[in-house]
Amino acid sequence: MNTDWEGWFDGACSGNGEKDAATHIGALLRYKGEIRAQVSESAGIGTSNTAEWKALIALLEVAIEHQANDLTVFGDSQLVIKQIEGKYRVKKEHLKPLHQRASRLLSQLPKVRFSWIPRERNTLADALSKGLDIERPINSLTPSKKLC
Repeated sequence: MNTDWEGWFDGACSGNGEKDAATHIGALLRYKGEIRAQVSESAGIGTSNTAEWKALIALLEVAIEHQANDLTVFGDSQLVIKQIEGKYRVKKEHLKPLHQRASRLLSQLPKVRFSWIPRERNTLADALSKGLDIERPINSLTPSKKLC
């Protein structure tokens, strides 16, 4: 997959799988290798899956703003990737509105491909999801607290 626009997303939560945990999201949009947008923000209370969906939504929103007309999206949440591709059903009621919102956003982008990647290859979005500064070398990034 070689497209001019590439995006990465990741979500993090401060609990250990608890339903009501603080979440944070990270997303990164690049055009021809140059960072065009990044998101690193609190995403309220939820689960790790909620955070992943919100991170994808944030990425799609910035992709629309930047008119990313041929986008490859990378994420380390196999569940979210397969659900947005329609390969898995969204069973959890609290995730259905997030899936619907992401689907509406996708309809505004002409061409989007999704690719699951291992967590080790999602380091920049992971760092953003933990509120870290990605301007520093990635191996110097250390979170201030453990996130799930």
